[in-house]
Amino acid sequence: MRFSGSPAPPAGDGPDNLDAMDALTFSRLLSAWIMQVWTQRPDVPRDQPELDTFEELALIPEFRRGYPAADWRALGRGATVEQCWLGQQLELRTEMRCLISDAFGGVPVARVSRKTLLEPRELVDSLCRWLTYPRPECSAMVVTGPASGHTVLLTGFDEQEQCIRFRDLWPVSSLLAAPNNSTGITARATTDGQWLVDPEQLAPTLAAVVVEESVWRSWSMYDQFTALRSAVPGSGWDDVELAAMPWHPGHRPAPSAEQAAFDEACKYLSAHESVPGAVAGAACRYGTLLSSRGETAEALHWWRQAAMIGAIEASDRLAAALDQNDPYEAGYWRARWRAEPAAIPAGEHGAGFQQLPDWRVSPAGREFRRGLDLLHRGEPGAATEVFRAVWRSDDKEAAAFAANELGLLMWADGNIVAATAALFEAAVSGCFTPAAHGWANLGRMRDQQGDQRGSEQAYRQAVATGHYDVTAASALALAMNLYLAGRTDEAMTWCEHAVYSNDRRVSPEAAAWLGTLMYAETDDADRSTYFLTRALASENPATIDMAREILGDADDAG
Repeated sequence: MRFSGSPAPPAGDGPDNLDAMDALTFSRLLSAWIMQVWTQRPDVPRDQPELDTFEELALIPEFRRGYPAADWRALGRGATVEQCWLGQQLELRTEMRCLISDAFGGVPVARVSRKTLLEPRELVDSLCRWLTYPRPECSAMVVTGPASGHTVLLTGFDEQEQCIRFRDLWPVSSLLAAPNNSTGITARATTDGQWLVDPEQLAPTLAAVVVEESVWRSWSMYDQFTALRSAVPGSGWDDVELAAMPWHPGHRPAPSAEQAAFDEACKYLSAHESVPGAVAGAACRYGTLLSSRGETAEALHWWRQAAMIGAIEASDRLAAALDQNDPYEAGYWRARWRAEPAAIPAGEHGAGFQQLPDWRVSPAGREFRRGLDLLHRGEPGAATEVFRAVWRSDDKEAAAFAANELGLLMWADGNIVAATAALFEAAVSGCFTPAAHGWANLGRMRDQQGDQRGSEQAYRQAVATGHYDVTAASALALAMNLYLAGRTDEAMTWCEHAVYSNDRRVSPEAAAWLGTLMYAETDDADRSTYFLTRALASENPATIDMAREILGDADDAG
């Protein structure tokens, strides 16, 4: 059985002219060829070391030779489960897990080295639980006829409609909508361009799901905790709505059977790599239980744990409990997730502070939050004095964060000498997040001052930290810096680094710049087209327009 996906040009009476194709059609056809033809080789990369060195662009010459010769006949038929798994690994260059319904356990999957067999109902129920909270998209292969199927992207679970949401790359309609299939699926469209499918209809027709291996580890652990939370009958945890974000529980004494069971669950989860935040809701509920018993200090501990990983109810309860004795911390927790601090770009006040690896409430930490509060109230002068005091404190981590904020304030005031001193102090602090932001902010400031050499050094240091918030943006800034200095080859190397960073904010922008540089500076039309096509995924209309303009010029020139 084969499954269609993003429509590639159908194989007609002969091969299409590759040179006459627009960039998007060429890219889709190349992807379809890799999945349906190239994956038939016995030596296809399957494990991470091989995937790390795989380069899709290196296959273009072979594709150009093989497609018009005979390979065109193999396209348009879709891909098997095995080919879908292999193809997605190559596209994302990461290890994937294939979840297979045992109703379709006979499909050929000999080369799928990471697979899990589940009963149809178990697979769909697990999907519904997992997709209730925001998750990465995963591919689902659905049977649509006696010997045909279709691949869609599952995006979430609509609790109001009790349906699974999905995106279908097929034009105009979905093959899961009536009357486009013969298996009784009647998916319906949503107002935002997605589709809804009833889990009852999906269960007997869902053949397989492909998901990143790291995501599967969190997914499977989440499912296991939903079973563990029923260990104590009557505890009230059976109706807990669990969030899913990183969890780092601290061990606490167990004065009761309920707490003993909860601690056992925490220890069980903590023993596994990439632990999901399956227990945020339970931690919040447990804090409430402790509070009702008068165990305030313990309640605050569990509420803090839950609030740190995104439980808004826990943030509210914590803020209410702290209002009288610590209004600054109370204000911090009340605003923390509603303000979506993770969306603060590098270089703005407060960037990275939510990522403290080991949150603790210290005097310096409270003062730092008071400084941020003063900033948000429009009192930069008072905030500067607070940050300066924290910078001089013995709390190394809080001092490093304060140095960053102080440097930004000094920069805004035009005091470049003082700003440089503060940002450099943060950069060499040895604290992961402040150091990364310190180097990135130094690069930006030196760029603004026209210090090409100084900004280059700072950007290189920022990239070297490997911090997600700043690595890709600093690599792209370094590329632009090098290009303006006439070092085009180095600029393209760093641009490519930013493209493959998996930073969804920066990667499309970097792809647009890299494709443009290749178009202007090299004769490699295929690589230029490839990167410009990737840039079309940007959320920035200006980036999309730039990529389309260059792609149009390239097509006209061809």
